[in-house]
Amino acid sequence: MILPNKITSFNESVLSKLTPIMKELQRGERNIFKIFKLTHSNYEEINEYLYALDILFLLDVVEKIDGDKLYVKTN
Repeated sequence: MILPNKITSFNESVLSKLTPIMKELQRGERNIFKIFKLTHSNYEEINEYLYALDILFLLDVVEKIDGDKLYVKTN
């Protein structure tokens, strides 16, 4: 489910789940709960959303979470 392979297609992988979060971040939304409310239809379970957030941390898109706010790297 995390990465695409012979069994898991790209659309079923966590990489495809990054796009909805990124779109909300580009619109300026930083509240982690509100982003989930706006994008929950893209995830079968909340763990997919959490995996996507983890990947955004690994890719250095998100710097940290403080309370309910996401801090996006600006470079």
